[in-house]
Amino acid sequence: MKIPANGFTHAGKFHADDVFATALLQILRPDIKITRGFTVPDDFDGIVYDVDKDKCHMLFVKDDDLKQAFITMMNKLVYAHRIILKPYVDALKNTSSDDSLRRIQEIQTLLAHNTEKRETLTKLMTQGIIDPILFNKETNELLSQADSFRDEINALKNAVSGDVTKIDEAAALLRFTGKGGILQEFDDDLFQEYVNRIIVRSRNEVCFELKCGLTLRERM
Repeated sequence: MKIPANGFTHAGKFHADDVFATALLQILRPDIKITRGFTVPDDFDGIVYDVDKDKCHMLFVKDDDLKQAFITMMNKLVYAHRIILKPYVDALKNTSSDDSLRRIQEIQTLLAHNTEKRETLTKLMTQGIIDPILFNKETNELLSQADSFRDEINALKNAVSGDVTKIDEAAALLRFTGKGGILQEFDDDLFQEYVNRIIVRSRNEVCFELKCGLTLRERM
């Protein structure tokens, strides 16, 4: 099933089922645009889900409560950024990519040796020192090993890229909270900038999964 680019669900109070449905849609299609309202537009082109809020059987989470929880969390980070964010950023910088980069260098050396062995086999084959059957067997094993090395390098590079992204996001959050500005009201731009998603634990508790990799719990 292809997930459409647009989704529509009810406005008003958030409920656990529409929150979870929205989270699932965003996992399946990260660029999906979700619209909330009380009436589905006649020309709406997309997926419509959980539109009857009055019949929703799940525990609701008030929009204002979620916004206040976000404000509280951000203000806690402003007060405690030296205790929470600064050590976290330092830890990411010191440990995130060193081991991966070291392993990439090791594999690149192994890959170079692999290439040298294949070149040597080709020379021996050309000189008639080894027979074609042995040449093919040894060459295929080396080619398979080289593919495994390349796959591991690509996986490590992706991991390093993810770590760099977390470092950048954490550093940006640290700079913002370090300015000492206390939030007096909900800022949607700020929410979009730092929050990856909301995890609803219960009617009284949510977790904010931040783009920097931290997940912070907040009571409501």
